[in-house]
Amino acid sequence: MSTIGPLLGLWDDWMVRADRTSNSMLLRLCDAAALLQLYAESQETDWLWEVVGAPTGELRAGPLDCSSALRLARQLSRMSAPVESSRDDIVAKLVLAAVGDARALRDLDSYEDLPEVMRTDEVRVVAAERARHILQDEVQQLEFDGYTASALREVVVELTQRADWYGVEVDVAPLLDYIDEL
Repeated sequence: MSTIGPLLGLWDDWMVRADRTSNSMLLRLCDAAALLQLYAESQETDWLWEVVGAPTGELRAGPLDCSSALRLARQLSRMSAPVESSRDDIVAKLVLAAVGDARALRDLDSYEDLPEVMRTDEVRVVAAERARHILQDEVQQLEFDGYTASALREVVVELTQRADWYGVEVDVAPLLDYIDEL
């Protein structure tokens, strides 16, 4: 009997009963990928690649949780697949979709933590655009968070450095004016 058989049974049971939000599914796929990497033969992982690689389906039903999807992409990039080129293709598409759904600083943290090889030119362009929106939203929100002037200056420096890393402009002038008024 396969050592992975019980995991497949758990997966089938979960698919019938569980909350199928994309984030919940991503987290379970991360766990499944980790277990498969340790215990499964390569032919026993086909189902995982089919679930993740499906162009439509439950993972694509709504926006992806960027951090969870990037965690899954890192996990999958270390696994063998039935066809290595399909692995690279699936991982690249997952990274691109995840970065396109980035909505918060924690998502940028996850992107920045990716191995360089997973940050293709196409992904970098999308990441820069999402970073510009996220960082600008952070700047606008800071006026209402009750920080002291010195704390705000530190945050401005951090956001500016982050914007430089992505190669985008973030307008911090209104925030600097607000700091001067404090």
